[in-house]
Amino acid sequence: MAATTNQSRIPTNVFMHEEVSTEGLRQRLCKMSNPELLLFGVTAKFLCSLEANLNQPPPECVRVRLSEARAEWNRRNPTLPLSDSF
Repeated sequence: MAATTNQSRIPTNVFMHEEVSTEGLRQRLCKMSNPELLLFGVTAKFLCSLEANLNQPPPECVRVRLSEARAEWNRRNPTLPLSDSF
């Protein structure tokens, strides 16, 4: 049975255009399990891709989310070989 997360239910358009409070985002990321954090990070990485943005730069709010997700992942797992996997 596959695990479901609250993050997987957030529509992409909300993820991209929701206002970002960096401190609030950090607190939210700290509360996520590792699978939830990975899903969040992979989603943010995709939303930063040129394919997702029709060759335009990604919105700043998405870049902030990706940066903060990577920072949280690296804080939790500093020695994993795939620390930059998303």
